[in-house]
Amino acid sequence: MERTPETREGEPMRLRSVSFAQQVLALRSWVMLAIAAFPLAGLPLVSAQSQYWYFQPRRYYDPLRADVRAAQTNVLFGKSTPVEFYPDQEDFFGWDISLGLEIPLFGWESEPGSGDFTKGAWGLGLWLPISWHMIGVLDDPDNSNPIINTDYRFSGMLKVQWMAWEKSSLQARVAVGHESTHLGDEFSLIGVTNPDFRRINVSHEDLEYGISFQHLREVKYLDETEFLFRFQGLTPFSAGYYGAELRETGGGGVTPPKRRHQWGVGLQAVSELAWRPWISVELRNRVVYAYDRPSEDDKEDTKLSVNVLIGTRTHDFDTAAPVTFDLYFRYYHGVNPAGQFRNDSKYTLYGIGLLARLGGR
Repeated sequence: MERTPETREGEPMRLRSVSFAQQVLALRSWVMLAIAAFPLAGLPLVSAQSQYWYFQPRRYYDPLRADVRAAQTNVLFGKSTPVEFYPDQEDFFGWDISLGLEIPLFGWESEPGSGDFTKGAWGLGLWLPISWHMIGVLDDPDNSNPIINTDYRFSGMLKVQWMAWEKSSLQARVAVGHESTHLGDEFSLIGVTNPDFRRINVSHEDLEYGISFQHLREVKYLDETEFLFRFQGLTPFSAGYYGAELRETGGGGVTPPKRRHQWGVGLQAVSELAWRPWISVELRNRVVYAYDRPSEDDKEDTKLSVNVLIGTRTHDFDTAAPVTFDLYFRYYHGVNPAGQFRNDSKYTLYGIGLLARLGGR
C-alpha cells in the first residue's frame, strides 16, 4: 500500500512501507508452507535402514533458544525502551512475535536410523530456514497499536553433526540467506510528522556460520540434560547491511556501511523432562548502525548485546510430539535487533512469552 502524505515543506513523500494487510498475506503464505511441510516429515520416502533421509526432523545444530535471528516460533508480551520517531518517548508495552521454521530437506548419515548416533557416527543435511519477526505497540494512546517493524529472513543451510564421544557431539552449520526489513505502515505515517524522519533500506544477503559442542549429562532432579556451547558469526556479502540511498521521493542518502563481521556465543542448559527449568543465553557483538558518520572510512562501533531466556519445559522430550510450548522470561539489552533501529545501542526489552518447540525437542 502506498501513501503520499504531505511533508512539512508541502512536497509529497512516497512511503513504500509494507501495509498490515500485505504482512498478513505474506505471513499466511509462509504459515501454509510450514503446515504443508509437517506431513512430509512422516512420509516413509526411504526405508528405515537407509542412510539417506528426506523431509525428516534431525537434531543437527538445533536453534539456540535465545538466538534472536533463529527460525523458530515464539510470542512475547513485555516492556521495552522507546524507538526513534515514535511520539511517546516513554517505555511502552508491546508484543514481540517470531514465526519461523527450519524445514529439513534431505541428508545422509553414516548410521541408518533416526539421527540418534553412537560414538563415531556422523551425518549432514540441507535445511530451508524461513522466519518472520514483528514488534508492535499495545498501549498506544490512540488505540491504533501500530506495528513498528517487521523482518523477513530465508536461507539455504547445510548442517553437520559428528558424535565425537559417547555423550558429546560436535555440530556445525553454514547458511547463505537474505534479510529484508520494513517499517510498519502505521508507524511510518506517524513518523513523517517528524521532519527528521527517514526510512533506511536495511536489506542484505549474508553468510552465517556456527560451531557447537553439545554434551548430554545425567543431573540429579533434572535427569538427562543438554549442555551446549556455541560460537557463530555473520557477515554480509552484498554491499552492506543497508542501502546508502534513501527510497523516498525527495532522495538523499546516508553514510554507507563499513563494518561487516559480527560474532556471538551461546550457552544453554535444557533438561529432557517436563516442568524442569532451563536457561539459554546469547551474547552477540552487534554492529551499531551509524547513518551519519563524518567519513565513509570511519567504522561503526560494536556493542556486546545479551539475550537471556529462562523458562520451563512443559513436555518431556519426545520426537513423536508435533509441537510443545515452553513458558519463559526474557531479558535483552544492547543494540536493538530490529531493522533500521539497529542504530540504538541502549535498547532494553523484558517480558514473558511462549516458545514453540517442534518435534518435542
